Amino acid sequence: SHYAAISFHWGLRKYAEVLALQLLPAAPLTTETQQYADALEQTLGMPDSALLYRSGFYKSTHLFGVWQQSGQLHLLKYFKQPGDADSLLHASTHAIRWFGEKFVIAPLHAAARDILLQPLLPRHAAVSVEQMLTQWQSLYPSLKNIPGSLITLPAVPDVALKTLPDAASLKTLLHTPLPELPLCPAHGDFVPWNAFATEGGIALIDYENLGHYPLGYDLWHLLLQPGHVVGQSPADVPAILQRAITLCPDLHAISADSLRAYLQIQLRFDILHWHAYGNPKLPAAIGAKHSTLQALA
Repeated sequence: SHYAAISFHWGLRKYAEVLALQLLPAAPLTTETQQYADALEQTLGMPDSALLYRSGFYKSTHLFGVWQQSGQLHLLKYFKQPGDADSLLHASTHAIRWFGEKFVIAPLHAAARDILLQPLLPRHAAVSVEQMLTQWQSLYPSLKNIPGSLITLPAVPDVALKTLPDAASLKTLLHTPLPELPLCPAHGDFVPWNAFATEGGIALIDYENLGHYPLGYDLWHLLLQPGHVVGQSPADVPAILQRAITLCPDLHAISADSLRAYLQIQLRFDILHWHAYGNPKLPAAIGAKHSTLQALA
């Protein structure tokens, strides 16, 4: 068996995979990574083969990748904190129940308290924003009738804002109560890079943030996050509001409040993630979301 452990920058993953497969028989492991690999073998046994990535320091996993054993291919996540694995396992149950009607969701199972395995789904093609919008529209009528409470919104310490521009304005926004809105189950990170086409339909992955959010949350994320993540705010916020109303008429009277609530929650999560893990992409995304919120005002 051979292992490869690779640290990669966003956007270079495809090339890292190609390089890994070319160099796999001779790829050395660092001492720390070898310890993680040994822990996996002690828990799971020797794999037929494995392609493992060392996660970035801002990720919740030590390692993730593909684990082949007894001829079966699985996505493997080896978590730093067992509680994160428990949360994801719980979320997977709700993901299947809420989204399984229109999306393919492979079930997770726990190999240990900090190790999760998921059957690997063959990826046929990428999916577009428009494809995901169509699926969301067809699923929404059943989603909106599922009762639930708003996800717990963690507090943001002042120190988390210190290195960000407009810290005072961001602090004010974080202390502003969310608008009172209907709630609806949401994936929480509903974007094309968390979905792909399979033989059985569109597969949905990475549902760690699943829960009940203000109505429209997933829709706003799908429309705005592809730009926000690269630091781009929409040029025409009123046009975005109108498009959302066209896609979801239930937003007609509450579109501005719904978008405001989405942005407030997103800023909270991004700032906390930046403070805890230092993901280098987040300051640009935070700035873009802040700008969108200011344009909305």
